[in-house]
Amino acid sequence: MPRFSVVLPAYRTPPNLLIDALNSLLCQTVLPAEIIVIDDSGDDSRVRDVVSSLHTSTNLIRLIVNETNQGISASTNIGIAAATGDFIVFQDHDDLLTDDALEKFSDLIDKDPTVGAIYSDQCTIDEQGSVLHRFFKPCWSPIYALGVMYPGHLLAVRSDLCRKHKILSQYNGVQDFEFLLRVSEDQIKISHVPAIAYKWRAIPGSLALGSDEKSGIDRLQATAVNDHLRRRGLSWIAESHEHLPHRLVLNPSVKTKCPKISIIIPSRNQGTVLSRCLESLFVLTEYPDFEVVLVDNRTTDPIALQAIKSHPVKHVIYDTNKFNYSQANNIGVSHASGEFIVFLNNDTEVITSDWLQKLVMYFEDPKVGATGATLLYQDRTIQHAGVVLGPRGTADHVMRAFPENADGYAGSLAASREVSAVTVACLMMRKSLFNQLRGFSEDYSKHYQDVDLCLKIRNAGLSIISVSNARLYHHESLTRKDEGYDSGDRAILLDRWGEQIEQGDPYYSKHFEPGSTDYRLRAESLNHK
Repeated sequence: MPRFSVVLPAYRTPPNLLIDALNSLLCQTVLPAEIIVIDDSGDDSRVRDVVSSLHTSTNLIRLIVNETNQGISASTNIGIAAATGDFIVFQDHDDLLTDDALEKFSDLIDKDPTVGAIYSDQCTIDEQGSVLHRFFKPCWSPIYALGVMYPGHLLAVRSDLCRKHKILSQYNGVQDFEFLLRVSEDQIKISHVPAIAYKWRAIPGSLALGSDEKSGIDRLQATAVNDHLRRRGLSWIAESHEHLPHRLVLNPSVKTKCPKISIIIPSRNQGTVLSRCLESLFVLTEYPDFEVVLVDNRTTDPIALQAIKSHPVKHVIYDTNKFNYSQANNIGVSHASGEFIVFLNNDTEVITSDWLQKLVMYFEDPKVGATGATLLYQDRTIQHAGVVLGPRGTADHVMRAFPENADGYAGSLAASREVSAVTVACLMMRKSLFNQLRGFSEDYSKHYQDVDLCLKIRNAGLSIISVSNARLYHHESLTRKDEGYDSGDRAILLDRWGEQIEQGDPYYSKHFEPGSTDYRLRAESLNHK
């Protein structure tokens, strides 16, 4: 069983809140090896008085008193230097742990000793301890973390990592978030406890109460992420969201490379639809090196034929009576010369000039296997922002019909993030990986070939990114609207991936209503404390 040292910096904490915080540690089902309180209050004796009053009932608390005010980062480092445990647990002086928090951490470490850092779900409470809000988080999502400081304050980190990296005072205000970014650069395993273990108290001066309780947080957050990107040698730029606080969007920079991209578009007739797609693609796209491979399934519509003739596409004839979407795309790839492939439906419409740059830039990270755009209905609500496993017994688009400018669940729409799959209506990946995985399975004729491909990508140890700020219209399934649902495709997916789907989506908490795609909480999770 690992030994936990809890490090708790305190600054002029109201005695009742500090007593509650310390009692939440003393009531743990697995007790910490030590609780190190660093009093940074100067001549204010309230912290010292509280610790003194508790010394009569426990010897777990160690008090360190700073002669002068050092600030939260320096005080935390003093605690780290004094800690003797295997893991250091960071706790704010006015927040609470659930009674079984350390037991859950201990169980996780016992099951997987390679874990280097742990975070958990959390709830927000008022000054009296009543629950205001619950936040159920995904498994470790490093791209999502670049846009949203979602791991939170409660972290358990291996002691040697804490002593190596320390907390940096120039990031005071987001110091624990910035610390975790640096720790993650050591390629350690970061794990998630999928249960509420932390209670974040909403009081004046805390971001739990409101985004305007602390000034300068957006700037510090962006600085921390951009410093992290620079250390990793990534060309991206993190910028504050134009209207949502504490959200960052990732954009390409002048240093971002633009490798050749082949855009594969299967099509048949539907002249107006195809014309709109190609016109928007060639007029609006500002990317230096791309080609369009149009896989034509016996088009006879004169408007469609004129659209093909009017644009510089590779016109590939797919001569078959029985259209197979997987086969059509595979044929398109065989004619592609790009390093990267974009699979694009002919019922999409480009609306931003830099959509290709925003999709391709993520492949600077070798752990990324595919990216997908955020797709909009014509009324500018969300049609696709990633795919979640489980709904309909298979999979479905998440956040469908959300307003395009919404935050989503905890920034899940405002920021790019890891997902289990993205739709093939607009999916980018390396051509070499596509060929390595043997392309789309042609056992699927109409549906689920994208989910199948994405699950193969994830099984290869690579991530799928839903890109928040690469946006297109999707005039959904206009070309195959009369062909109906293929139950055979569903059966194939469940035969191959049913067990994984049954296990649940690692990026969509089991605390959400089964079958939902809007992050609606289960009834029992509404009472989760």
